[in-house]
Amino acid sequence: MSRVSTVVFGLTLFLASLLLFLLEPMFGRMVLPLLGGAPAVWNTCLVFFQLTLLAGYLYAWASSRWLGRRAQVGLHGALLVAAAVMLPVRIVPAWAPPAEANPIPWLLAVLTVSIGLPFFVASTIAPMLQHWFAQTDHPDAEDPYFLYQASNLGSLVALLAYPLVVEPWLGLRQQGIVWSTGYAAFGMLVAACAWALLRAPVRRQAASRALDAAHASETAPKPKSRKHKLRREAAAARIPNPACHDEASRQRVWRSRESRIPALRLARWVLLAAVPSSLLLGVTTYLSTDVAAVPLLWVIPLALYLLTFIVTFARRPVIAPSTTAVVLPFLVLPLVVVVILRTAEPPWLVLPLHLAAFTAIGLLCHGQLASERPPTRWLTLFYLCLSVGGAAGGLFNALVAPLVFPMALEYPLALAVACLFKPYRNTPARLQRTSAGDIVWPIVLGAASVGLFTFVARGGPALARLEIPIAFGVPLLAGYVFSYRPIRFALTIAALLAAGLLRPDQFGTQVHVERSFFGVHRIVEDHANNIRILFHGQTLHGAQSLDPARAREPLAYYTRSGPAGQLFGSDSGRPVKSVAVVGLGAGAMAAFAEPGQRWTFYEIDPVVVRLARDSGQFTFLRNARGRVDVVVGDARLSLARTTQRFDTIVLDAFSSDAVPVHLVTREALELYLSRLEPGGVLAFHASSRFLALRRELAALAADAHLAHLRQIDLRQERVLEWTGWTPSDWVILARSREDFGRLARDSRWGPIADLPARVWTDDYSNIMALFRWR
Repeated sequence: MSRVSTVVFGLTLFLASLLLFLLEPMFGRMVLPLLGGAPAVWNTCLVFFQLTLLAGYLYAWASSRWLGRRAQVGLHGALLVAAAVMLPVRIVPAWAPPAEANPIPWLLAVLTVSIGLPFFVASTIAPMLQHWFAQTDHPDAEDPYFLYQASNLGSLVALLAYPLVVEPWLGLRQQGIVWSTGYAAFGMLVAACAWALLRAPVRRQAASRALDAAHASETAPKPKSRKHKLRREAAAARIPNPACHDEASRQRVWRSRESRIPALRLARWVLLAAVPSSLLLGVTTYLSTDVAAVPLLWVIPLALYLLTFIVTFARRPVIAPSTTAVVLPFLVLPLVVVVILRTAEPPWLVLPLHLAAFTAIGLLCHGQLASERPPTRWLTLFYLCLSVGGAAGGLFNALVAPLVFPMALEYPLALAVACLFKPYRNTPARLQRTSAGDIVWPIVLGAASVGLFTFVARGGPALARLEIPIAFGVPLLAGYVFSYRPIRFALTIAALLAAGLLRPDQFGTQVHVERSFFGVHRIVEDHANNIRILFHGQTLHGAQSLDPARAREPLAYYTRSGPAGQLFGSDSGRPVKSVAVVGLGAGAMAAFAEPGQRWTFYEIDPVVVRLARDSGQFTFLRNARGRVDVVVGDARLSLARTTQRFDTIVLDAFSSDAVPVHLVTREALELYLSRLEPGGVLAFHASSRFLALRRELAALAADAHLAHLRQIDLRQERVLEWTGWTPSDWVILARSREDFGRLARDSRWGPIADLPARVWTDDYSNIMALFRWR
């Protein structure tokens, strides 16, 4: 077999992975606006991709086992042609997303109809071509795993190219056409690989299989009983020597064992693949929930995930497994503190810590998979196990966990499970057995942590400042001491995270937790200040006084003396009859509704509607003096369907602290203006811990030739005297400055001083241009 054929196989794998991982963020970007820009959209898409990848690997395994060469080539050629009929890539016109039901089944159906077959065909290539290559007479046919590097390299290039090159320069329609062109080139390369396979002799694989079978039958002892059989399977499932990175040594290790792979080893492969997959979705959810659901923040964890495959499956790994084992405790233990504190600040420290711990765990698990990879006759089965594990991890996070856990517990749970795979270091074999101390010491440490958390919470503000050294110092030190024993270390991490769930909430008593497709909602009662607070993720989304005399008073970002109150108060001098509010929260803005006015709230999350209107926890909607309606569904789609016009439209939609990008684009602004009465005002709540949204709003105003004003409310109040006010940043837009009424002459309102960013469109957005690292 010529070197040219090797290049063709590698190039085909590279292009197949390039197309796969360009399609993932591209189609996610297409479908995102249909579901309000929720972070769970990407996780659901990722689960679909993993399930389709599993189907592709299952097809590769089954066809390689039961079909001959010519039958495989013929079947695959038919699938390639059938998938081409679905091109170019686009959302096939279908039914509208459900307004109140769980949108996951709808989203999976749209993905299947629109891109299911092309994605499936491209996903089969990695195991299929490596199997084809292994059947040739090439000198490296016994170890085709090196081609896996070409596949992962193509994936990595695609993930980096999409947010940096493809998305900024090409619209979604153009992206679909370019992808289709790449698919045509991919089909021709597959045909060249098939031609090389059909021309190659068969003798190498046949001889190899006969040798392995004969050697296994001679060396394998017959089991005397079921007990002996189970013991032998357990021994066969142990890890081969990680130092055996050359194929000759690995083949000797495998040939000295059974002629089949024990079930325990298959289960281990699945679990080793499932843990990093689960963490991938956990880290992605964290990033996109507190910043924004955009492709750039999707692809960073996915790129690191693929990079761990590239590094560990290299012929000579750059990072040894022993190095990863040493570094892991120094990353996981600080991350436990961050998870318990539920903090995302400072972002320059917290974000890299999440990503670094995730990368280390990926290197640990994938490194062990690479060291255990079997001979070529089990190649497709090996990749099938990896795919099963990847799909299982994704399904657990996206479908199972939201139904089982009221909070996002799947991320910390995967962290604890990952620590089980940390190898022993400098420990004799006789000391590697599980002991009672591996269970008792973590329980003691978890109980001590609960006591320390309670002690600090009751110690007042002075002691609260020392919470990290007091409540975390000793547990973290003990966790590091226990890290040399994997089971004890994993249970210690689990105990600390469980203790964190019992840690008193810094804002008060948690009275309700509920989870939906759009995130986790918490209701906390601050009895010290007599206030009930609604949190979405880590961000405050509304507050109401528990004092009946002050129950009608809007708090948090909406105080009457703040920007929102000025906009709807008598000081504005603007007549207001109809108001649209995008984003409901606790419903605090309904407190501004006056008799004779009609207010319409647009809210995509049915759980938020129920908490604000039907649960009895918040009464702003019930006590409103004007008429208040609530429309469930994505606000942009709902506004496009209505013919009603408004005097004021308020954009106050956030998912935790993340911004639904499709609500802040040129096309979205055109829609708002078409629903705005002459003399009307658009108000944007621009508060964000991480993004300078005012720069994008200034760009939109300049692009549409609108007048604008901005006010940032930064009154200083001591924590002990907190009465429900929180800082806020507001920007208002209008067709002319006179439409602002008296606010145009109010000294508290002024122009945006920052340089405007590039205008976002439905085809283009750039979150990182607005990111604030401090």
